[in-house]
Amino acid sequence: METEDIMTKIQEGRMPYLGYETYYRIVGENKGNKKPLLLLHGGPGSTHNYFEVLDDLAEKDGRQLIMYDQLGCGNSYLDGHPELWTKETWLNELIALRKHLGLDEVHILGQSWGGMLAIIYECECKPEGVASYILSSTLPYNAIWESEQKRRVGYLPKEMQEAIAKAEKTGNYSDPDYDVAITE
Repeated sequence: METEDIMTKIQEGRMPYLGYETYYRIVGENKGNKKPLLLLHGGPGSTHNYFEVLDDLAEKDGRQLIMYDQLGCGNSYLDGHPELWTKETWLNELIALRKHLGLDEVHILGQSWGGMLAIIYECECKPEGVASYILSSTLPYNAIWESEQKRRVGYLPKEMQEAIAKAEKTGNYSDPDYDVAITE
């Protein structure tokens, strides 16, 4: 079921996906002269909400914005289904959403995890109709990011380094000392 707010030209809806529903939000109208901007949120586990600051862009630029909450996140939240939190789930969801909404031609902005999803989408699917990608606060190669984070841990006080090492060794990330170190 779709709802529409005529005053602000915001349309919300849900797409059936894997027996569940993916929430989406469309801002502005597709007037045909500019390709829509499809927004991929961070996380995994975040939501579309922080993209709402871009709503004015739809009116000012005349470009339709499409944002959604990936399955398991925000308005697409599922309880008790961690097996669905996979790259394949979200990649296939993106493909299904473009098809469901008829997004034959788009620009894609991926933020954080959404940027990684955009890279995976381009490399693995080679999709047609993507005019451009905008990658924001993301990483193209996890191994480099991981080694840099480990290097930076070396600048922390010894007790914080030990708390992080202990959590990584035991898998217990709920220790208050770990929380203090990660916050630092």
